[in-house]
Amino acid sequence: MSIISSFNNLDKRFAWSFLGFMLAAIFGSLTIYTEFFRVNNPELIIEVLNDTNVLDVKEDVNELKVFYGDVDIKSLNQTLSVLFLRIKNDGGAPILNGYYDDKYPLNLTIKEGKFLKSEQISSTNDYLKSSALPSIDTEKIILLPQIILEEGESYTIKILALHLAGSDVELEIFGKIAGIREIRLSKYIDSEEDVSFWDNVFVGNVFVHLARLPIYFFGLLFSIVLLIAPIAIASDFFRSENVEKLLNNISYTLKRKLQKNMSFCLNLMSMKD
Repeated sequence: MSIISSFNNLDKRFAWSFLGFMLAAIFGSLTIYTEFFRVNNPELIIEVLNDTNVLDVKEDVNELKVFYGDVDIKSLNQTLSVLFLRIKNDGGAPILNGYYDDKYPLNLTIKEGKFLKSEQISSTNDYLKSSALPSIDTEKIILLPQIILEEGESYTIKILALHLAGSDVELEIFGKIAGIREIRLSKYIDSEEDVSFWDNVFVGNVFVHLARLPIYFFGLLFSIVLLIAPIAIASDFFRSENVEKLLNNISYTLKRKLQKNMSFCLNLMSMKD
C-alpha cells in the first residue's frame, strides 16, 4: 500500500476529499497572497546608516580653533558631521524615469545647518554607479538623481554637513514619485543586534502578519504531510507481503530449531537411562 493509498483511505473515512482539500487550500492561499498581500508597487526608503561628528572634542579648550575654509566654526559654536545614507527600492516593482515629478523633485533638506559636500560611495550595479550622483542645489538642499531603480537595488551617498554644536543633523525628504505614497526616511537598524525571541515573533504590524498567513498555512500543511508520510510508509511496510513472508520464515526457523533441541534433549535422556 502506497502513500497515495493511505490518502485514499482518509478519503473513505471523511465525506470530503483530503487530497482535494489540500490542493484547494494551497492554490487558494497563493491566489489570496498574490491578489491582496503581495507588494506590487515600488517603495523608496532612505536609511541613515551612520551619523558621525567629525569634531568630537571632549574638552572645551579656549585656545583651540577649528577652521573650515577661512571660518572658525568653533567660535561660532558649530561642528561638522558626516552622514552615510542608503537609497533603496524596497518594493516589488521598479522605479522608472517617468515616475518622477519634475515640478516636485526628489531632494533632501537639512532643517538647521547647511550641506557642504555630497558624493556617491557605493551602488549595487554599474548603471547606478555612473548615474546615481547627488548634487547640492542650495546649501540646504541636495537633489537626488531621477534614475531607474529596480526592486532591491540601492546606492549609498556620503554627506558632509555643518550644523549647531551639541545637536543632531535633522533631515527631511521631499519629492513625488508615481506609485509611492510616502518616501520613508529612517535610521538603519542592524539585524545582528540582540533581539529577544518574542520581539522576533511579533515584529511588524497587522498587515505584515496577514502577509505571513500563507507562509504559516503552507508550513502547517507541509508539517502534516511530513507527519503522515512516515506513518503511511511504516504502515505499508508492515502490511506488505514481503514482511509477512519474512515473519513466517522466522517463525518456521524458530520452530525447527526448537524441535531439534527437543529431539536432542530426548535422545540425551534416553541414553542416560
